Amino acid sequence: MDEKPAYLQIENLKKFKSFKQDSLERKKNTQSTVFDDKYMENYEYENAKFIEKFGHQFGSITMQNYKGIDYVFARSHEGYWLLELDNNKPKAYFLGLSFSHFSFNSIKNKNFIVNGFLQLEGSLV
Repeated sequence: MDEKPAYLQIENLKKFKSFKQDSLERKKNTQSTVFDDKYMENYEYENAKFIEKFGHQFGSITMQNYKGIDYVFARSHEGYWLLELDNNKPKAYFLGLSFSHFSFNSIKNKNFIVNGFLQLEGSLV
């Protein structure tokens, strides 16, 4: 990737989940999820402080607290974002990655802020 942004570091992992495997798992999990009122109430409850600051312009993928700062890895119609709440001050960082070019591996149960850096696994499409 000769034209990647300077802040983006790409590492070829030796052990990883394939794009195909992750896509099939994601499809299976999405199909089994019922987006009913109870699901939406739970989503609104879990994301309340981010919704208060950012409204509904982002969809939360996963959350993490790192050293007292709350982060959300999120998406909007433009692409992927990192949202931050530090002392109740909101910041949104567009990652410069869109759905048509990059697919993130499912990260629900993994930390995405590691040693102060955003770390995500995925596939260039």
